[in-house]
Amino acid sequence: MGDLKDQRLFRRYSHAADFYVVIEGSSYKASTIDFSLSGLCVFIEGTPPITVDSVIDLRIEDMEVDIKGKVIWMKLSNANIIMGIDKISLSGILKYYPLADILLDLQRSDITGILRVKKDLIHRQIYFDGGIMLFATSNLEEDRIEEILLKKGKITTDQYYHVRGIISKERIRFGKSLVDLGYLNPQDFILAVKNQAEEIILGLFQWEDGEVRFEDRQFSDNIIRLKLSASNLIFQGIKKVNKPEYFNNIAPPFDTVLYFSNEPINLFQDITLSEEDKYVLSLLDGHLTIHEILSVSSLGSFITLKVLCALLFTRMICIKESDTIESRNLLAGC
Repeated sequence: MGDLKDQRLFRRYSHAADFYVVIEGSSYKASTIDFSLSGLCVFIEGTPPITVDSVIDLRIEDMEVDIKGKVIWMKLSNANIIMGIDKISLSGILKYYPLADILLDLQRSDITGILRVKKDLIHRQIYFDGGIMLFATSNLEEDRIEEILLKKGKITTDQYYHVRGIISKERIRFGKSLVDLGYLNPQDFILAVKNQAEEIILGLFQWEDGEVRFEDRQFSDNIIRLKLSASNLIFQGIKKVNKPEYFNNIAPPFDTVLYFSNEPINLFQDITLSEEDKYVLSLLDGHLTIHEILSVSSLGSFITLKVLCALLFTRMICIKESDTIESRNLLAGC
């Protein structure tokens, strides 16, 4: 997993899942205490013959985990063992690891590599260099730059088919042909590539499930480096979701009180706020509960809740009071 030293850069979630671990031919009952994209903390009944740096196989059906992990610390608890396990690779399932947390945590980790997200036959990749999102790719036809340009009216249907005919014969890139033919100037082409990458990433927020895996690797100097804003894409991506059940699942209890984050890393983010967003922010006074904010908002409960959830997952605002462990774990860390 590269040279990541502080594994707690990755948000941790409390979850108790029972499973069995086989060590040197013997089976031991175990359960998870908490987990993150980079590792797990587990409780094992008994004292198996294991040491720090041991590599073990972990199969936890309840969490759809089937990985290898390295023991990085351990301590005795009566006649049992509690241990921290570092995953050999950063990986997980989206329903356990919110995409917003993954993107922000990768940004904070200064890591370089590719985040691969897969659902059925759809594959999307997000490229990071030192924690900065460079660009994104997809195997979906509708995510190709020419399809996006045509849909947004940046090129005409005649231009689209003209260039398609050229690239099928000469095996050159669609974007290069657009610029060479004068259909787009170089600056507009870079903006189009940025828009394509953002659309690919924003589309991931519509996914309710999917596999994620991070691959450490370096990139050549000749790739396009867009420097996409993780926080702004998270904010806009969550707001684009229009399923009430999605927000009912990710929102903390409605008796929760919210407040502005007082951490500089969370305050200075290049998030583009609309007038509606600014209005919702103005309703936060550190005393009103979510229910009270929804009641007084002139935007209606659904739109207001969407903005609040987007602000929470970008960590611009935090939970002040919560009566449930689940909501603290979901949105803690501000």
